[in-house]
Amino acid sequence: LFRSNPFYAINSVRPGEALSTAAHILHTGRPFHIGRNDWYLARKSSYTVVLKVRHGVVEETGIAVNSLTKGRKHQSVLMHSFY
Repeated sequence: LFRSNPFYAINSVRPGEALSTAAHILHTGRPFHIGRNDWYLARKSSYTVVLKVRHGVVEETGIAVNSLTKGRKHQSVLMHSFY
């Protein structure tokens, strides 16, 4: 589920937010560089926040199930499935 609408927020992070602010709030991991976008993930206790970023600005926010983002390899498979 991805949203580009700025009225939807995940943990106070919404589309249009600066990456530096979003990364500080969510404690994101290393990015995946796919196409023209950078994808950042932040695992929480029951879900994973997914951020689509371009030019240092969050374009879309989303949520993934933790079972799909267990490790870097699983995260890579998930992120490349969107491209």
